[in-house]
Amino acid sequence: MKNLMAQIGTIWHYSAQLFFNMKQPVKNLQADFTIHRNGITITLFEHKPGPKTIFFEGEPYNISLPYIYFVFVRKNGKTSKYKYVVAAKNKISSLDHMIYAAPLPNVFSDGSICMSSVNDPEKYINRFWNSSFTFDEVDNLVNLGIGRGLEYPQSPRSILRVWVDETKNNPDYWKKIKLKKAIPLETFLKCKAGT
Repeated sequence: MKNLMAQIGTIWHYSAQLFFNMKQPVKNLQADFTIHRNGITITLFEHKPGPKTIFFEGEPYNISLPYIYFVFVRKNGKTSKYKYVVAAKNKISSLDHMIYAAPLPNVFSDGSICMSSVNDPEKYINRFWNSSFTFDEVDNLVNLGIGRGLEYPQSPRSILRVWVDETKNNPDYWKKIKLKKAIPLETFLKCKAGT
């Protein structure tokens, strides 16, 4: 019986993941910000703010996210193996715009993500949003517990559950999130792409 329940749970996990994410594929991707310098092309693709369903260890969490940017670096016409995900409080419009660590699991504090060697931005971004995050480092996850008795350290699940509740009450909750590790976009690009 235990084995049957485990199999049903696995089927539910994959069915739920397909159901939630099939509604949200990225299509006809357009670059939102492109910089050309010294044989290097840096392209940012924007995910608009608002509620988005992500999966953490197989469970869906509908959370209100700030602007999320996927950063692709091309040197001499080839996409670098490094891709980055960063956050912003508003739409990026210049190189002096402040960016932040993306408040998501599976994103390292420097903005890098480990997903695969896929170089096509549309496929890569779809793979990112359709993945089930597992990395339990909470450094980048926002501290949602102020005034609620949920100060760090907290598990990613407890942070995400509070975030889901806040999103249900206010789809624009992302505007209240305290993002971490502010840095000007140009400084970030110099460090990551050598521009």
